[in-house]
Amino acid sequence: YALGEYSAANEALERSLALNERRAAGHDFLDVAISLGNLGNVALALGESARALAYYQRSLAIKQRLFADGDHASVAWSLDSIGAFHGEMAEHLKAIEYRDMALAMKRRLYGNTDQPSIATSLSALGYHHGELAKYPQANAYFESALAMNQRLYAGLDHPSIAANFSSLARTHYRAGDYPKAIDLHDKSLAMNERLYSKADHPNIASNLVNLGADYRALGDLPKAIGYYEKALQMNERLYPGRDHSKIAGALGGMGSAYRSQGDHDKAVAYTEKALAMNQRLYPGRDSPGIAINLGNLGLSYAARRDYPKAIANHELSLAMNTRLYAGAGHPDIAWNYSSIGQVYAAQNDYAQATMFYLKALAINESIYPKADHPNIASNLGRLGYEYGRLGDQPKSILFYERALAMNERLHAGRDHAEIVRSLRGLAAAQGKLGNAEAAARLKERAEAMQRRLPAP
Repeated sequence: YALGEYSAANEALERSLALNERRAAGHDFLDVAISLGNLGNVALALGESARALAYYQRSLAIKQRLFADGDHASVAWSLDSIGAFHGEMAEHLKAIEYRDMALAMKRRLYGNTDQPSIATSLSALGYHHGELAKYPQANAYFESALAMNQRLYAGLDHPSIAANFSSLARTHYRAGDYPKAIDLHDKSLAMNERLYSKADHPNIASNLVNLGADYRALGDLPKAIGYYEKALQMNERLYPGRDHSKIAGALGGMGSAYRSQGDHDKAVAYTEKALAMNQRLYPGRDSPGIAINLGNLGLSYAARRDYPKAIANHELSLAMNTRLYAGAGHPDIAWNYSSIGQVYAAQNDYAQATMFYLKALAINESIYPKADHPNIASNLGRLGYEYGRLGDQPKSILFYERALAMNERLHAGRDHAEIVRSLRGLAAAQGKLGNAEAAARLKERAEAMQRRLPAP
């Protein structure tokens, strides 16, 4: 499992489960519950979500009967596993519910003492709040986890501390604070390099990929490509002569960086390599990695103005994500709808573009109910633009105003490129409606903020 050979791990664990069930002879048996939990982990890695949840629930039920008289660490582990499952399904409110139960049980078990498993729960809760764009809450959980780990491993480097730095960096990245993300990822990388004596290690390779993403978002594409190349080379040394999801991930990152740079031929070449590897890793099966590769190919073909190929890849990605997350709204499905909308927008089919953006918005609002989120703000801004092109300036203004208000809440107290984009869109819509004075004020605010932003 640790080597990424999930099919082989699944076969071995199924044999272990069968053996333990024979030993249990129809009775509750802890080893059966453990085998079921481990099979849940593998099924989730294979993208078989329904099977994963069934294993986790069976494992939890056995443990709850075995330890009906009180709290037990093994029960908390199962609660955490179900929380992780719901996180993978982008059901972060449900994930938080299970993670909270696990954390409460651990605190009853260990009192007010620092414990690695409590720090892990705090970090997991930070992740789920971050995915809901609740960045202050996410940072609070991550900082609590970091503080606890720093007390547990006082004066020492430790993988958990390095992971906490990386988690905090991800939250700042998601909030658009790329310099802070780089600073924290650099701290994580430096600690991992000390821990592993600058040798090849999966944690170091992950740091390099993350720094590639940070610099790509900051617009420093040569640095981004440099980090992705280092990550790719390290992963190829770590997993020589074979396919691995980490290699595929680094190839995909390279493709995205070259797409941002405008080198669409290289973007397609790297993304196709990532796709081919993922298809070998998951033969004949759906996989989130394959769906992302197909969607990224769609973006690259759209950038090359090969719109039929762009639509074909986006539709394949959408179909796969719909199967993977059947019956549930998921950010990747919303991303597919938005990406298809962008292809129609590029072809000046405003009505089709608007229809797909509305579908994306509906999914994102169902995932993040009554909450601010960058994905929702992006959908609102795109709809403002398309309604403007359709000549419906009042609707355009309505959506731009919602996008602006949300971006100002998301990035409260600081300048941000998304606020600038909303101000410019709203200024254009007001101008088309004949409100020249309002348009001029909005444009002036946008240009003033743009001047304050760091140069890309």
